[in-house]
Amino acid sequence: MGHGHLVDDTLIPDRFETIGELLDWLSDEKQHLLWFVDDIAEAAADAEKYVGDAWKCLSDARQRVLAELAYQIGYPRLAKFRRMLVAIKNNDFDLAAKEGLASRWAAQTPQRARDLMGQFRKG
Repeated sequence: MGHGHLVDDTLIPDRFETIGELLDWLSDEKQHLLWFVDDIAEAAADAEKYVGDAWKCLSDARQRVLAELAYQIGYPRLAKFRRMLVAIKNNDFDLAAKEGLASRWAAQTPQRARDLMGQFRKG
């Protein structure tokens, strides 16, 4: 499995004099790792923001599932999982998983959705 990172002109430093230097920087594995670490930290923070105080009550496995979901779809889309959030806050993890599986995200990535919601259900 791979990972991606959106690189727009706000991320590109002004220090490059040639396209070749820019391409070298963009293909640098160390830079990719830095982006990945930052993206994972942002996804975990987004997942915690999504569930609020309930975050502390979730198992590590459930926190990882929500962070992975945040990484995949981003916070704005995750915030639209309102019924799932209500179920999470009520500690009804079976219902939360069902709500996750009843989403457009699950229709678009069915195997990943089944895997993640299965992990979420088990905790």
